[in-house]
Amino acid sequence: MTDQTTSYFIQSRPDPDQPWAQLGVRWSWQSKTKALEKLAARREMQPSLEHRLMERLTTVVERSASEEPPTAACGKCAMPFDPADTRHDGRAQQDGTAYCRGCVDRCHESTDAFHVCAICR
Repeated sequence: MTDQTTSYFIQSRPDPDQPWAQLGVRWSWQSKTKALEKLAARREMQPSLEHRLMERLTTVVERSASEEPPTAACGKCAMPFDPADTRHDGRAQQDGTAYCRGCVDRCHESTDAFHVCAICR
């Protein structure tokens, strides 16, 4: 089953060289008519800014999930563990940690004095 909804929001910018952004509170409306009213009010309240109406399409897909247990994966690179890859920089799990041997190897080879990563914490 697939379900799609549409909502509208306003983006603003101070001048054409600046990127568009949602400023202040991030409001959105399901009604385009209501959003256009809010856009007109925003343009009146903030004439020095450029404003535009944006449309957001959200699609929700429902499907049956696999009943297989999830495969364990490395906490740093998110690659699944491969018990057969026991090289020093392989994909096997490192001594019961949450990380693969490759990530642990790269971590311990760091030459940065301020190196802090998920493995070192």
